[in-house]
Amino acid sequence: QTLNNLVAAMQDQRLRGVSYEINGHTELRGNFAHNIALSALRAKSVSHYLRDGGVQVPPIRAQGFGPLQLLYAAEPFNPGNRRVEIVAIGP
Repeated sequence: QTLNNLVAAMQDQRLRGVSYEINGHTELRGNFAHNIALSALRAKSVSHYLRDGGVQVPPIRAQGFGPLQLLYAAEPFNPGNRRVEIVAIGP
C-alpha cells in the first residue's frame, strides 16, 4: 500500500520534472560487500516497482549504501536500519 501511495503521489502534475534518488540501506550484520549488494537490490526493486506502476519521471537513480548510513547508529544491528529512502533531488 505504501508503494502504491508513492506511485500516485509521484504521478501528480505538481511533481512533474522532479528527479529522485532511491537509496537502499542495511544494518551492520553480515558481510560488507553482501550488504552493499543487498541494499542496491532493495533500491532497484523499488525503482522497478515505481516504473512498472507508471511513474514517468526524469531518471530515477537507485543506489545501495549498505550499513554506511545507519538510521540508528547507536544500535547498528537494529532492524530499523534496513530501509529504502526516496529523496527528491530537484527538477
